Amino acid sequence: MTNYEVCGLTLSTYEAGVESLCQLVNSTAATVEEFCVETHIKDMQVMKLLAQTLPSERYAFYGWARIDEATDYRLREFTSLGEARFVFAKHEVSVDTRHVLPVYDWDGKPIAEATITFIEKQIPSKPERSGQNQLVILALVSALREAGVDSDESKVRTSRSWSGEGCDYAYLVGVPIKRLDLVLEAIFGRFGLKDGVGSFEFLGNVDRIEAIHSSGRYASVNFPRNAWSLNAGTGKTSFALERASFLYPILNVRKDQLPVVASVLDSLGTEVTRCSIVRKYLSWNLGKGAFSPRTQGNYVMLSRQKMGYALLLGFDQYANEDPPVKEFKAAVSPVLKGLGAKLKSIPHIK
Repeated sequence: MTNYEVCGLTLSTYEAGVESLCQLVNSTAATVEEFCVETHIKDMQVMKLLAQTLPSERYAFYGWARIDEATDYRLREFTSLGEARFVFAKHEVSVDTRHVLPVYDWDGKPIAEATITFIEKQIPSKPERSGQNQLVILALVSALREAGVDSDESKVRTSRSWSGEGCDYAYLVGVPIKRLDLVLEAIFGRFGLKDGVGSFEFLGNVDRIEAIHSSGRYASVNFPRNAWSLNAGTGKTSFALERASFLYPILNVRKDQLPVVASVLDSLGTEVTRCSIVRKYLSWNLGKGAFSPRTQGNYVMLSRQKMGYALLLGFDQYANEDPPVKEFKAAVSPVLKGLGAKLKSIPHIK
């Protein structure tokens, strides 16, 4: 993947950036009607203001809580997990409702399955324990069946990694998101996991997020060292919309809505600590009826920087038979010249 910044444009607001973004896409890409807006928001009231213009079922709240018993997972909000990490003395359990790896060609819609990873931590390396524990695999399968999920040993993926005190064994299973609460309760009960701590990303519309936040069951500050906020690496706020959207850009806004959304983002100012508008899996129009394949490395993104805004784009020659980067530059450069801009190659995404 080759990354570029579009230089020469005056981008002092989101509105100006969106105008240039749409001009670029309209002239250089196959039909694009939807984008993904990612925002990181300081407080509930700001999220409510944004949701009036940009409604979504994927606003997020980040919190943590102590985990006592398996019955804790009967709580209704555990069907709203986007991501979670549970830490115990000798085990960890994680939940992720995104793709384990970015896909080659994706439609930008949420998936209906979550990945649960069960980890045995720091098992001493012994000759009789050279591989995964078959009893753990059987117990996981039994827990899934108890929760009403059809499964067998072949559906449990395994891996291991070495640490200073031994080996960590990981067991990955896919489960329907609508049964997450039942599966978690079954796994925690079967393995007797209790007295731990959990870190959570809850997803939903603003009313759902407000209800979870206001329940008092989850703290949004003073995260324990072993259960850090799942939003700590990007926006570092308690609320967000489509965190990590550059890797997992779930489409949430139509192109014709972007000017109004940009105007609201400009009005919110620094109350939105980080924001980007991205579209990946583009098919670039290379002229004369030629198009690049629709891959995850073909993207356009508008991103607010410390100083101003940046319009970035990428080209991906995924396979040898795909068009080379010189064909992309030859097709895009004249369009940018007409806008008073040019491409600048950059080593990584800003």
